[in-house]
Amino acid sequence: SPGQIPWYGALEQYIIRGDTLLGSVFYHKIYSTINSSNHVPGSTIFQSRSGPTFIRFDSFENKVYYRPNVDSTDRLLYDFNLQVGDTLPIQPIIYQPGLVDSIENVSLFGISVKKFYTSEFLDHYEKNYILAGMGGSNGLTYNQPVLSVVSGGILMTRLVCFQSGDSIYSPTNSDCPFLETISTKNVVREEISAMVSPNPTQGVFTLFVSEKLRNANFTVTDCLGRKVQSGVLTGQTTIGQLPASGVYFWCVEKNGRLIKAGKLICE
Repeated sequence: SPGQIPWYGALEQYIIRGDTLLGSVFYHKIYSTINSSNHVPGSTIFQSRSGPTFIRFDSFENKVYYRPNVDSTDRLLYDFNLQVGDTLPIQPIIYQPGLVDSIENVSLFGISVKKFYTSEFLDHYEKNYILAGMGGSNGLTYNQPVLSVVSGGILMTRLVCFQSGDSIYSPTNSDCPFLETISTKNVVREEISAMVSPNPTQGVFTLFVSEKLRNANFTVTDCLGRKVQSGVLTGQTTIGQLPASGVYFWCVEKNGRLIKAGKLICE
């Protein structure tokens, strides 16, 4: 009807699926899907998806870094060393600067982690936080906090659920309404992923493979084609050792088919 106020809502899903090396640093790949609804009046529903973007946890620094694309530089998302009063690395676009208001220890899937509350608005205090091991309740790679009544098309984001394996964390005590919109092509590619790190290496390296590549064959040869290491992959990580500096080549084969191959440099 004339004068009706339009409103917008969306259900966003972020899935970490597969890994990659960017500049010899190990990252997880993030794919996103968004189911959106516009009411102007009436309803218009549309869907979008994107990815991958890249995220990594530095266990030594106790920080999380993010790359929007392969050519970008690291952006600090979360610092789990912060104290009360410190400024958050991830800031709202429109709202006042985010600060750590309080910190408590909570249990996430049976592990004690820090919970950083970030909002000064008491009526929504419990909805605005960062949980170590999960991320922000107001956006994984951005921050749009839940506030009191606002106007002017200002968007707010609230976590519905977080799932890791078979474990679910949900502030609303509901199942994860996951949207199965990641393409089959991406799923297949990530199920058979394999990579080595670090590369270049000083001699010791690790081969990372997806679950589907358990019991595959792994071979490393030198630049003359001589085999320097081989074996069956019994787990998702395998440690290797190169005998000397030089250029080597690695490959993973399963059922007589070449799955993945690459160059490995020993300095």
